[in-house]
Amino acid sequence: MTNNLLKINWHQWLERWDAQQSGYLPYREERFQIMLDAIAHLLPTSFTAIDLACGPGAISQRLLNRFPQANCVAIDYDPVLLAIGQGVLGSMGDRLRWIEADLTQDDWLEQMGDTQVDAVLTTTALHWLPIDRLVHLYQKLGQVIRPGGVFLNGDHLYFPPHLGTIQRLAKAVQAQQEEQAFSVSKQEDWQQWWQAI
Repeated sequence: MTNNLLKINWHQWLERWDAQQSGYLPYREERFQIMLDAIAHLLPTSFTAIDLACGPGAISQRLLNRFPQANCVAIDYDPVLLAIGQGVLGSMGDRLRWIEADLTQDDWLEQMGDTQVDAVLTTTALHWLPIDRLVHLYQKLGQVIRPGGVFLNGDHLYFPPHLGTIQRLAKAVQAQQEEQAFSVSKQEDWQQWWQAI
């Protein structure tokens, strides 16, 4: 099995992951850019961050490339996505640490040890959590973020039913973007990516 893992083209799987994610988020890179710009304005050049629900480390990679004095802890539940991230990024010169943990449980805090951070960044992941677990997670983040630190959640915001016109408009635009990405361009979608891997 180890020999098979050595033969995996981690870069190719990461490129495919990024491509299918961009199909759902046409302005994905701009989302990352805005988050990193906020970090540049709010924190000193040397800081520690968490890439929460990191997948293969999209935020970690961009953050550590932009801020050469920063360190990052990448946390996710999915061993496949973590393996891809580790296969491509490694430890980025001992500045990146990977943790496999379920954010609906509190053991991710234990796995971090006494680590306190200056920033927590996440995108397109926390909307999957039930509201009670999300509230609990936010409370726990308050324990690990240093005073003056920042939490940036670049996640989807869904509009409630009482904002019917905006909700319909948002769904229509999203459907149009996904149609363009997946039907017209024949881009691999999330389900196809997982079937392929």
